Amino acid sequence: MCATIGTAVAAGALAAPARSAADCPGTGADPTCPWTAATTVGSRADGTFRFPQAVAADAAGNVYVGDHYTGVIQVFTAEGTLLRQFGRNGTGDGELGQIGGIAVDPASGDVYVVDSETDRIMQFAAGGTFRRSVGGRGTTAGTFDFPSGPDAASPAGGGIAIANGAVYVADSGNDRIQRLSITAAAGGVDASTAVVLPIVGLLVPMGLAVTPAGVYVADDDNHRLILADEATGVVKAATAPGALDFPYGVAVDPAGNAYVANNNTTSANNRVAVFGPPAGDGTFGPPTVPTTGWGSFGTAVGRFSFPRDIAINPANGQILVADTANNRIQAFDGVGTPVAQWGASGRAPGQFTSPQRMSVSPFGDLLVADTYAYRAQVLGLDGTFGLATRTTMVTPGGVTDDHLLGAADAAYAPDGTIVVLDTRSPRIVRYDTDGRQVAAYPTPVRTTAASVRGGIAVDAAGNIWISDPIGDRLLQFDAGGSQIAATGSSGSAPGQFDDPEGVRIDPEGNVWVADAGNNRVQKLSATGQPLLSLTYPGTSPPDAAASIALDGQGHVFAASATRHRVVQMNATTGAQVARFGTRGTAAGEFLRPLGVAVQCDGTLVVADTDNNRLQRFTLAAAPANACRERPASPVPPDPTVPTTPTVPATPTTPAPPVTTTPTTPTTPTVPPASPKPAPRPAKIALRIGAATTKTLTRRTIRLTVGCNVRCALTVRGTLKASLGGPAVRLGGVPTTALTVQGGRARTVTFTVPRAAAATLARRLTRRGRKGLVLAVTVRATRTGAKASTRNQTFRLVA
Repeated sequence: MCATIGTAVAAGALAAPARSAADCPGTGADPTCPWTAATTVGSRADGTFRFPQAVAADAAGNVYVGDHYTGVIQVFTAEGTLLRQFGRNGTGDGELGQIGGIAVDPASGDVYVVDSETDRIMQFAAGGTFRRSVGGRGTTAGTFDFPSGPDAASPAGGGIAIANGAVYVADSGNDRIQRLSITAAAGGVDASTAVVLPIVGLLVPMGLAVTPAGVYVADDDNHRLILADEATGVVKAATAPGALDFPYGVAVDPAGNAYVANNNTTSANNRVAVFGPPAGDGTFGPPTVPTTGWGSFGTAVGRFSFPRDIAINPANGQILVADTANNRIQAFDGVGTPVAQWGASGRAPGQFTSPQRMSVSPFGDLLVADTYAYRAQVLGLDGTFGLATRTTMVTPGGVTDDHLLGAADAAYAPDGTIVVLDTRSPRIVRYDTDGRQVAAYPTPVRTTAASVRGGIAVDAAGNIWISDPIGDRLLQFDAGGSQIAATGSSGSAPGQFDDPEGVRIDPEGNVWVADAGNNRVQKLSATGQPLLSLTYPGTSPPDAAASIALDGQGHVFAASATRHRVVQMNATTGAQVARFGTRGTAAGEFLRPLGVAVQCDGTLVVADTDNNRLQRFTLAAAPANACRERPASPVPPDPTVPTTPTVPATPTTPAPPVTTTPTTPTTPTVPPASPKPAPRPAKIALRIGAATTKTLTRRTIRLTVGCNVRCALTVRGTLKASLGGPAVRLGGVPTTALTVQGGRARTVTFTVPRAAAATLARRLTRRGRKGLVLAVTVRATRTGAKASTRNQTFRLVA
């Protein structure tokens, strides 16, 4: 929806709507809206997969697929024809985040879904109507702790199965299996009936299957499949050491053959392993089908890339495999012969996986940071795609020189090359016009795997500007990647920032910044002096702009991920002119839009991030001079502005938050920040008090860290045997600081290097005692305050 808004406003502040929102464009109560109806580029779901990690089948043979990046359950016939889809990305009732598992109740047809992002079990009717949710994060019965993450290295956890009138859940983060009854009184799963099965020794259990013989568990971090007695927890059978490596999903056929999705990151273990019924001696016997497994790493039919889940279709006996990183479902007969596959890849040209910020070239092409497709894409002015070499710049594959880990934004340079801000590397990567990497520059800006943030823009001189959301500043680099300036600090005064994200540069060389945490857009001179602040009205949640765009008619467009809309403002007064969108999945509706751009013909393009698509709003009459996002020729700096910004020791009258007639001050009028309270680490606590053997087997240690005020925490840790020997430095925690709000806590996960874990295990064995010492150092910093450090030691004993 687009709505024209009243224009009588105070200077610099967005106006509240003067009347109710009208339908837009041009077909309802507001025929003056100049934009035509929205058209979409890319599919939200509709048979397209983006990291499918869950698969199940009902009694009629219909196949249910849970897709990691869409929050959608797609339902297909056994042959792969799309029947329907339900769910959308989010955290509310009926909304799904990262889908870790699916099961279908054979009695009612209801569909149960593990939402790893919110640690809940969601129940839907067969047609997709939401019924209820149970759970939430916790350790008591009826609550869960499911792992979740954005990529292959950190899958969504939580297996699920239905049998005996109950829902069985692999509570992966709590290392246990829970059973919840399905009752008529509850109308489905009843959280009050939850019990923990007495199966001990599990390490991140993932897949589940329940048969009359017992409970099959894909015991992921113990690298084994077990069959346990449901009542006693006694393990009846287990695979031999080395038979599996990070098994994820398991399914059992009527003859007792167990099919396991073996999901290691190494290419040798991307396969399906098959084990027979229990042999009676604590092991599994040979399978009754003529195969012990099939598949290997690859993209061809019958090969896999991170097979995450597996199910047996009761209607035809086919084995269904969620071939996750290949974005498809493969079906096999009982001996491993491929019989069908389906699913369009969300990484194909013209499809998107969490698209974020965008830029426009001088000739109208649109450059999109296609974040979790690990690439950038180029679209023509008409929304079609150019050459594949320009479209697909990189492919997923890990930390190597020619791969992106999380493209937050991309921009054109004056020489026609493309620069991409990869905040998970962290670095700036430069590509030529054919999509070939020509340079890479490290940066101090880094965000977490779960939150890729930051913006990038290039000025007429070729200098690169990037935002640092964690450091609350802008950084400037020359064309060769050397840092030449830093602008801003934490705060709300003009020229200060709180979570700055999108960045744009206008033809005059001014820098526009989406100052998300301060609920405003700031305009700075080419040397970083504050010129203008456009503040949003008091809304809840606020319009925290994640991205901004400029047109040639004196407007700023801001994409608000929190309110799922785009706002058009007067670039001088901040008066709200129009707004687009509301929360939803239909055309003209958005889910967490993180990008916005204006093409040369005035077309407004919105990166509808959680709907995995772009939406284009075209002007009925294209204006002249609509390209404003990159200057055509170098613009010299204003000689009246010092090249090195300074703040006077004795401030003049503080600058107002909004300047009605923007001017460039000869002397900054920003008052110095008031003294801030010194930060101190308020808490360091083991989130999982693990035994030594568990620590070394899992190779992860989770902690919660906090601060008394908003601060940045740097966390370091070492591990050593309690009776001596060298300490091992732990990895996994970002080398840059973590931003923590006052009184809140963040969870960090240390990883023990594989070789170090083996060395420590041998040292413990030689000394005849199982004990480790974990030493943690947390340093808290805050701009304008003295840093403080806290050291704490934990003893981990078996």
